[in-house]
Amino acid sequence: MSNSATAALKVAALLGSAALGAFLARWFDHFLTTQVEKSVEYQPQSYELGLAPLEPTQPTENDQSQ
Repeated sequence: MSNSATAALKVAALLGSAALGAFLARWFDHFLTTQVEKSVEYQPQSYELGLAPLEPTQPTENDQSQ
């Protein structure tokens, strides 16, 4: 393979990786935003006052061992 073909393949791989990274970052941001919006809707008064959630969403390791 010639040097120009190798360089073209490297550029294509780099651009593909950048596009995939941008897509994944956008998807992850959308996912986190949706999760936060759901939790704010669940306990609006607590978040308005700046309080912690009333119930943990997932048990911690200490809670499971008791």
